[in-house]
Amino acid sequence: MPTFNRGRPLEGTLKYLLANKPDGFDALEIIVVDDGSFVPAREVVEPRALDILEHQSLLWLRQKNAGPARARNTGFRKASGEIVLFLDDDILAPPDLVKAHVSVHRSRPGAVVFGFCPFAPGRKTFFRTFLERESDCTEQTTAPEVLVPARIVASGQISFQRGLFASSEDVYSSDLVTPAAEEYELTFRLRKRGVPILTAPRIVAWHDQPVDLETYCRAQYKHGLGCGEAVAKKPYLLGLDELSSIIEATGAARADFRRRHAPRRALKWVISRKPVSSAILRVASTFDNVPMPTVLRHAAYRTAISSHFIAGVRDGVSLFGRRG
Repeated sequence: MPTFNRGRPLEGTLKYLLANKPDGFDALEIIVVDDGSFVPAREVVEPRALDILEHQSLLWLRQKNAGPARARNTGFRKASGEIVLFLDDDILAPPDLVKAHVSVHRSRPGAVVFGFCPFAPGRKTFFRTFLERESDCTEQTTAPEVLVPARIVASGQISFQRGLFASSEDVYSSDLVTPAAEEYELTFRLRKRGVPILTAPRIVAWHDQPVDLETYCRAQYKHGLGCGEAVAKKPYLLGLDELSSIIEATGAARADFRRRHAPRRALKWVISRKPVSSAILRVASTFDNVPMPTVLRHAAYRTAISSHFIAGVRDGVSLFGRRG
């Protein structure tokens, strides 16, 4: 579990994970890799939670801040189990999560498998309803298929057999520091090697984050930033259609983006400017408290989210392109 400035909620995340008892497997080894948190992660966990701090299967590591990719690689090199599960520090694992991942690998050896991470249940709001409609959560959680081929890995809860990677090999590319960037690079390598990438819709763990428009827009900006970093540092990743279509759609790699003969690209450039995207977010955030037609509210949400994602992609290409 890579962690960075998770704060007190880390205690709850660990309690959920420690509720997974060996069932169908020999032992559970938990490694927390603190990616340079301002206050060491182990010190954040309350002293009263001694059952967490002193749990015999829990190992605490700490490194200088280098991003989730390097933190996962640090944990992987210390892990001794036959099956390795990466779990984000804001994912609440049900008590059968580890068992479910182990079971999948026994039926489909040699695959990389990730589960479904919807937001944790909470107060019903207009924005939560919008997200549920957009992601079609109901369809995913009730899907009859146990395993479904996936195009891009998702690292919230992802597992594989240790032997899939050499002991000296990094699972993720350590030079990619933004979340999402490392997922595209890993996907590229797995496809090249012919390794199956599977999603298990029935393996569900809850994403423990606030569900509001501002938080979601920040996350979308970071995801866009990761897309930009991926292509800026590793241009060959444009060989992934999923990533190249994002770069094309956002105009992030187009020198003629501002030309008048490209009004659609020009509009995207305008709404991705920080003053404009911030203004759109402020307006759209008020819509949870203002009666209005659903179609207008949802259009405002989509515009705010898109503007932040586009800004992230463009900033990522520019920022990491200069560094390269």
